[in-house]
Amino acid sequence: MSESPLVNYQLTSQQTQQLIQLRQYLHEHPELSNLEFQTQKACISALESIPVDDIQRIGTSVIAKISGRNVSGDPIIIRGDIDALPIQEASGHPYQSRQSGVMHACGHDIHTTWAIGAAHLLAKQRIDRDVYILLQQAEETAEGATYLLNSGQLPKSCVAVIGGHVDPRYELGQVVHHEGAISSASSRFEIEVLGKAAHAARPEEGQSPIPALVKIIQQLETDSNQLGDATNFISITQINAGLKHNIIPDKATVSGTLRCLSTQAENQLKAAISNYEQLDLGCAIYSSITDMSPVLLNHAALSASAAQAIAMTLGPSGRVPLHRPNMASEDFGFYSQHYPTWYFRIGSTAKGAPFVPVHTPEFFAPEAVIEIGARLFANMAAII
Repeated sequence: MSESPLVNYQLTSQQTQQLIQLRQYLHEHPELSNLEFQTQKACISALESIPVDDIQRIGTSVIAKISGRNVSGDPIIIRGDIDALPIQEASGHPYQSRQSGVMHACGHDIHTTWAIGAAHLLAKQRIDRDVYILLQQAEETAEGATYLLNSGQLPKSCVAVIGGHVDPRYELGQVVHHEGAISSASSRFEIEVLGKAAHAARPEEGQSPIPALVKIIQQLETDSNQLGDATNFISITQINAGLKHNIIPDKATVSGTLRCLSTQAENQLKAAISNYEQLDLGCAIYSSITDMSPVLLNHAALSASAAQAIAMTLGPSGRVPLHRPNMASEDFGFYSQHYPTWYFRIGSTAKGAPFVPVHTPEFFAPEAVIEIGARLFANMAAII
């Protein structure tokens, strides 16, 4: 932990209003992955007004530096993600999305504002270490973190990468403290069965792939139940075969996702899917598996600092355990493969308000969560 006297960071009313205005703009003007051009400009403008010491564009991402008082140690990275989703907003909020079919349904407008809020605090009262504010593109497509890690523009080593996510499963004023895996690895799979097309009136002239596909789907369910559990499983999400009622198709496909917290279980499930190619079902079978995001790990060495940051920000009642494994994936997991990482899940449902899940047209995180995340990130950076 830091040897410097700790400051419990507080936003001024002016800073809070600036952050609310920034969030409103971002929410009204969402942009899809790798198309965050106006978002990038808004972030740069906000950072310039603080001001910070250096700002760089990397693709549609932004990285800004806040120089520390003693630059001999490794820096800290604070990451916010900036992209939106292809969803038509129906929150009914006064400043809902102005972009047809695009909205911040996952709270990235809040995450961006947290990181810039932390920049406000850390630039005013600096810590010993350099701090990099990383505003990352394309989290939703699991491309942004890898792009930035491969850019050569990030520090080769750092003490920690700090991030977080609004979580409507928890109340405002609650922050999850959980060591180890906090978000699942995810992979996309597809299995294609090739038959031979024919008229439905003369099935003997062809080879329908559909019976073979049905058996494979049954096997997928069996393998998921036998090799997996509530934290390691296969989800079937798409089945496609045929175009007309009177034509036997020449191919059929099933696809979906693997969600795993255990590397061993993940490898077993992947091997099972690959082995379907050897099944004797009268048709050629081909399978493919594409890794999306790895497991996101909260490193044990950062656990005490995270607990202290939560207590400083919200008091002793603010720290809560993870209620159940989070099987959604997050490309923040790629940072876990290179640096020590800590990822907060920050409650975003007001007490007594109805639960509205992320990735839905009705989702909207309240403004009150902005101050919590900004202070939490800054306090965590100061403590480490």
